Amino acid sequence: MKAHIAANPNAGRPTILCWGLSSADRGKLDGMAASFGMRIVPVMPTDAAKTVACLLGEAEGGGAARALAPDAYPAAALFANFRPRDLDTLLDLLHQAQVEIPLKAAATATNRAWAFDELLGHLAAERAAFARQAEAEQANKPPKA
Repeated sequence: MKAHIAANPNAGRPTILCWGLSSADRGKLDGMAASFGMRIVPVMPTDAAKTVACLLGEAEGGGAARALAPDAYPAAALFANFRPRDLDTLLDLLHQAQVEIPLKAAATATNRAWAFDELLGHLAAERAAFARQAEAEQANKPPKA
């Protein structure tokens, strides 16, 4: 007898994992969903230990039972399974609609294995490093004549 493996209906479907979006920003994103054939998956504080792959529906299981405070990190979005030009278009539309998502990333083979709270930590650290670099560059600029 052969085992039957159910196909994942969401495999390869453009998906956004969202953390901490305001209701207004979530509404704008929902309004764009049909145009991109994407699904939007809100990540709850109790899902923080689950891997990105698990949250995307690509793997079973989760992680250790731990939760984040809802305001532990700024709003974040992880984009998975988008064609590059579609992601560029979506990011442009989000910018035009003034959707506030300070932490953004694309899903990769590496970060799919991370717990979602690890991903948020990496993104927040990168954002802080970029801000420090920009601040240092601004401080080192010669004054305009």
